[in-house]
Amino acid sequence: MLKRTLFEIGVEFPAYQASKEIVSQLGGIPATPIMLKAGNDGRFRRHFRGFTDADSLQPLLCS
Repeated sequence: MLKRTLFEIGVEFPAYQASKEIVSQLGGIPATPIMLKAGNDGRFRRHFRGFTDADSLQPLLCS
C-alpha cells in the first residue's frame, strides 16, 4: 500500500516501511512521520502526523 500511494502522489524520494517483525522488535508501535511547526518565539504552534500535502503546508510554513 505504501508503494502504491507514493507512486500515485508522485513522491520522488526513497521511502521505506518496516516489516511487522521489525516493528515488534521496536516495541510494537509503528512510527509515522511527525512534523512540528514552531512560531517566531520558538514555541510549538502545530503538529502534523503522517503525510501532509504541500498545498496544506505551504501557507503555514510561509507565515
